[in-house]
Amino acid sequence: AASDRQVEGSKPSEPFDLISIMYIQPLKIFFMSPGIGLMKRRIEDADSAISLAISYVSKKYKIDPKNANVLETKYHADAGDWYVALGWQEKRVIVCMDSVLGNVTEIKEI
Repeated sequence: AASDRQVEGSKPSEPFDLISIMYIQPLKIFFMSPGIGLMKRRIEDADSAISLAISYVSKKYKIDPKNANVLETKYHADAGDWYVALGWQEKRVIVCMDSVLGNVTEIKEI
């Protein structure tokens, strides 16, 4: 087509080429990206969720990671979230994490 015959750096010969470059190409990238269900999870298993939870809690509460005990671990398949219950001394927390983004979304103190 006309875009194949263009010399690099020259202006498009047809108005459609300019419209395609400015509007259609960026939309292709937006609409062709995979949804959350198709994206690779960054937190794939319970061990990864536990290590992230312990790391986050030890930094936030300034505790030694060796003192944190894992009480329970659950994965919510529909939401794609991990829940890890941790305890140390008299404190107990539940760490909620997004498995796709790989980050902590919420901490609830019990």
